[in-house]
Parts: sequence; structure tokens; C-alpha cells
Amino acid sequence: MSARKARVVVTHWVHPEVGDYLAGFCDAVMPARDEGVCPKPRLAELAADADGLMACMADSIDEAFLAGCRRLRVVSATLKGYDNFDAEACTRRGVWLTIVPDTLIAPTGELAISLSLSLGDDHVQRLGTCQQMTSELHGRPGRRYIKATATLSWLRHAH
Repeated sequence: MSARKARVVVTHWVHPEVGDYLAGFCDAVMPARDEGVCPKPRLAELAADADGLMACMADSIDEAFLAGCRRLRVVSATLKGYDNFDAEACTRRGVWLTIVPDTLIAPTGELAISLSLSLGDDHVQRLGTCQQMTSELHGRPGRRYIKATATLSWLRHAH
């Protein structure tokens, strides 16, 4: 007789490789790509007998939701914070709440610098301190970026 695999509800669409990985150790239930994020009423229905929940930023977990999840033992939030998740209610019910505190740090920083540069591109070029280069970031040749020294110079002069 084999042991029952843990049932994990994924609240949002994930890449097929993630689904394959999860299938190796649990019974993963997840929405199809065209569904995107699981609507809250459907999520409550699916989570009622789930052992785990893989949640996204669009989700919110509170005392009322947890009351309907009698077997839930872990909520794995694939995000940096937990504003939408009632950590105290999870603790009271013995449900572990996990987050990914360093998620999206590099991409967010790159986006902030890119947006800053796009707003001040003329100013940076007038400074004469920058040289446009082909980006090697993330192996995507052709992406433009400015040397960090020029970026810092622009930020210093922009204020």
C-alpha cells in the first residue's frame, strides 16, 4: 500500500516545468494557462482538502478562508511580503506561511534604473560621461544599458 501524496493547490498558472516538478512529490492542482489566477470561490472549494497552497500576489488568505481548509499545513506565497496573508491566523491554526524575501530584487532594480535612464536619456548624454554598450545581462545581447558610473552621475545631477 502506497502513501497518499500531499495535495497542493496552486492558485495561479505556472509553467509546465513547474507542474512537472511538483508532480514528482505531490498531487498538484493548478489552473490552466487561459484561466490565470484561480477565482476565490473556486480556490476555497479546491483548498478545502488541500495539504498545501502555493499562492500568488493576487491572493488573500484570512481567518475565514483558513476555516474552510481543515487539512492545510502550509501556504507558500511566491512573493516578497505577506500583506494579503493573515500570519496570525495561520499561526493559530498551525499553518506554516512562507515567503520569498529576495524575489525580484535584481529585476526590480534593473527596471528602476532603465526607467530612470529613459526619463533622463538626453540629460545623461549631455553629461558626456556615458558610453552605450551591448548588454550582457541575462545573456540578452542587444539590450542597451549605461555604465553604472553614468547612472550614478545622472541620479546625482537629476535632483
